[in-house]
Amino acid sequence: MRLTQLGNQMNDAHPIREILKAKHVRPTELRVSMLSQLFSAERPILLSDFRESFGEVPTSTLYRNLNLLEEFGFIERLNGISGGVRFELTKAYLTPHHHIVCSICGSMLDIQISRDLEYGLSDALRECAGRLRYSYESFQINLVGRCLRC
Repeated sequence: MRLTQLGNQMNDAHPIREILKAKHVRPTELRVSMLSQLFSAERPILLSDFRESFGEVPTSTLYRNLNLLEEFGFIERLNGISGGVRFELTKAYLTPHHHIVCSICGSMLDIQISRDLEYGLSDALRECAGRLRYSYESFQINLVGRCLRC
């Protein structure tokens, strides 16, 4: 996973605190730690990953903070095939990427496609959306297959 310029600037605790404050979000230790974990992650993170990292924190507190970070545009929620919800940074902080998901265990990894393919698909989907009288915003590819473990 590659960070955008803004993502690189935020990839340590001090800028994370400042960005939270700039959006009028109190920079608690838990929020800063959760965002730091997402910045260093190589893949979208499950709630169980956060529970493992912050074992003493109640699950309801983790969800409350994840919802707040999502509401303020720091993270997004990804629904996996097996029902497992994952979290990752929004597109403001990550370079364009997509996901490959295991149809058996639900594991999810980031993948990148060429810039030419990204632009070509975007143009084709924008045209398709226009024909259907939708305003085009973005697209997300989730490839589905079986991982080596399954």
